[in-house]
Amino acid sequence: MSYLYNLIFFEPLLNGLALLVKHLPLHDMGLAIIILTVAVRFIILPFTHKSTVTQIKMKKLEPEIREIKNAHKNDSQAQARKTMELYKKHGINPVAGILTLFIQIPIIFALYKVFLGGTTFDPAHLYSFVAVPDFVSVKFLGLI
Repeated sequence: MSYLYNLIFFEPLLNGLALLVKHLPLHDMGLAIIILTVAVRFIILPFTHKSTVTQIKMKKLEPEIREIKNAHKNDSQAQARKTMELYKKHGINPVAGILTLFIQIPIIFALYKVFLGGTTFDPAHLYSFVAVPDFVSVKFLGLI
């Protein structure tokens, strides 16, 4: 499992950071981290958007869901069945938000693991076409 995690999440992010540091002016680690974080955010944006749309639709259905709960106070099975029918009628997948979370969590952990390494890049995790940066500046834009 650890091998797959490294292969799918950790190594691509580490290599992306190494490429950015190597090719950015001043070899700026801070700017590379910002660019990598924005790039990852754009990659997961479709999943986040779908989850947000689902949340908005569910928010609009709250009054109807409240009515269902009041109408079937003592029958939880009927309550669940009617709620699922309502979701199906409006094309809502209540599991969509959880799916987005399951996609984001490994990426966040991989980013943490990449940033935990600091300015060192282990050549064992770098792709053959990615060189270890010769110099890494920890001063953001050469100022701080």
